Amino acid sequence: MGSYLGLPESLRGSKTKVFSFVRDRLQGRTTGWSAKLLSKGGKELMIKSVATAVPTFVMSCFRLPKTMTSKLTSAVANFWWSTSGQSGGGMHWNVDALNSALLAKQLWRLIEAPDTLFARVFKGRYYRNSNPMEPIRSYSPSYGWRSITSVRSLVNKRLIIRVGSGESISIWTDPWVPSQSPRPAFSKGPLKDPSLKISHLIDCHTNTWRTDRLKEFFAPEDVDLIGAIPLGSRRLDDSMGWHYTKSGMYTVKSGYDTERFAVSQLMMVSRAGPEITPLLAGVWGVSCPPKIKHFMWQVLTGCISVSANLRRRGIACDTACVRCGAEEETINHAIFRCPPAR
Repeated sequence: MGSYLGLPESLRGSKTKVFSFVRDRLQGRTTGWSAKLLSKGGKELMIKSVATAVPTFVMSCFRLPKTMTSKLTSAVANFWWSTSGQSGGGMHWNVDALNSALLAKQLWRLIEAPDTLFARVFKGRYYRNSNPMEPIRSYSPSYGWRSITSVRSLVNKRLIIRVGSGESISIWTDPWVPSQSPRPAFSKGPLKDPSLKISHLIDCHTNTWRTDRLKEFFAPEDVDLIGAIPLGSRRLDDSMGWHYTKSGMYTVKSGYDTERFAVSQLMMVSRAGPEITPLLAGVWGVSCPPKIKHFMWQVLTGCISVSANLRRRGIACDTACVRCGAEEETINHAIFRCPPAR
């Protein structure tokens, strides 16, 4: 089997075997690095600049099998946790989320640039009289097309329709309200006109929202949200936009962050205490060495191996602080309250 631009020409048979060269390349890179000479910050730099660059082109074109992404994750995790060539366990790189974010970039190109050769080829083959977001069944689709359409849900849940003339946007079915996730408007009562368009809510002379109609049709929580939506030129057509960037254009970083956040929400264990997400985000902007940033992040997320955490993970140990004799050694005690630490 030959290759073109580093990708296999044929994708028949087991996809795990077809894409095994990606795992071999990544393992070849990571096993050649001396982990014991690097801090956490140095390891992070090596992973971001070198390790993640190896499979990026392949993942931009094809969906890697779960077995393959787990092996790539293991290769990076082994390097992350190793100190003297011995491997440990853990996961610090969500390959599935990155794969989805890269494929979503291709789907976004089909939506945003329909006149490119890339888009015209796929349109002529798979969605001649429709658009790439429509779930149309195709006869014998290529693995590339199946890979791209696998991320429709990722893109669809975060698409927002930008208001131009408002003549093509259905108020009750299209995602145009900029809530936490784009959605249609909430009706004030049980009766709603399905033919109502946004253009009916805009004063054509002043190009402003008609507040009387907003209060007439919408629930109170939506009136303020809709009133804050900026109105462009009435001559502009309504357009699709990405809700999580200011420019409205999709980026791989925003796609990866939102996909990883969705996964973490499913896996999150409820905990008591204040919301620390803004604080976690601020850690990476602190002006200090990368290894200190990693330590601060570990403190805030509870990833320090104090006795209280070890006991919670099923490791039999004495929970008392070995330095001062306190009843329980928590992160807060070890960093802030323990007299020797103070």
